[in-house]
Amino acid sequence: LEAARKGKEVFAKAGFEGEHPFELRTTTCEIELDIETKGDFSIRLLASGVGREHTDVVFSPASGAFTVDLSQSTLMPEIDTRPIKGKLLPPEDNKYHVNILVDNSIIEVFVNGTACLTARAYPVQQDSDGIALICQGKAERVEMALYEISL
Repeated sequence: LEAARKGKEVFAKAGFEGEHPFELRTTTCEIELDIETKGDFSIRLLASGVGREHTDVVFSPASGAFTVDLSQSTLMPEIDTRPIKGKLLPPEDNKYHVNILVDNSIIEVFVNGTACLTARAYPVQQDSDGIALICQGKAERVEMALYEISL
C-alpha cells in the first residue's frame, strides 16, 4: 500500500479538542490515527464543502462501540443509510490505533488490531472529498497521517 501513496498530510497535537479539517481532499486514501483519549472522537470522510454529505466514523469508548454513521452519506433517498456498528474494546491505557482505507465508496475501518468494519457510502456531490478529525472531549495526544493513494 505504501507504493500507492501520492500525497501526505500529518496532524499532531497534545491536548487537542474540537475539529481539525485536513487541507488534502480525496476520495481514495489511507488514514493512520494514534490517539490517547477517554472521550468520543470521530473521523469525517467524504465530506462536501457545505456539509450536505459526509460519513462519520464515530468512536465511543464509554459505550464500547464504534459506528460508521451513514445518515448523511448521500443525497440519494433510495440508498440504505443505516449505521454499521462494531464493538470497541477500550484499552486500559486509553490509546487507540485506527487505520482507515477509503476507495471511493468503500470504507474499511480497523481498530487496535482487534476489530474491523466495512461500509459503502454513495456521495453524489462533486466536492464530497473532505476529511476531518473531531474530538468531543480533550485528547491527551493525537497523531493522524492522511495519505492520498492511487489504486
